[in-house]
Amino acid sequence: MEEVLIDTSVWILSFHRQGHENLKSILKELISADRAVMTGMVWLELLQGAKSEPDAKQLATRLKVLPRKEAGENIWSDIALLYRSLRRKGMTIPIPDLWIAQVAMQYDLVLMHCDRDYESIARYSTLKTMYFG
Repeated sequence: MEEVLIDTSVWILSFHRQGHENLKSILKELISADRAVMTGMVWLELLQGAKSEPDAKQLATRLKVLPRKEAGENIWSDIALLYRSLRRKGMTIPIPDLWIAQVAMQYDLVLMHCDRDYESIARYSTLKTMYFG
């Protein structure tokens, strides 16, 4: 079974009390099966969006149980290469998205997301995605 890197966009939707039941169900299943993984950029994006310091601490505690996959030493040159190749195709993708996608590709993870930029990256790279649009 493949591991799945959960993007910030999925976490944010999963925090909503109403709706997104299919997404929440799949996310719970991935966590229960020890297939969900975290990376530093997603961690940063989630914690920077916390409403208060106690909320940030509670969120960090909850996320700490997920295995972490971090970028290798070539991450920045790999991102630059990916950025340039996409830019030549007329796409400008935010650096945090490229960083998350590059980590997913580095570890051969599926990226679960709700962000169309990742579908653009996947079209021209080896990124594997699970899109909730």
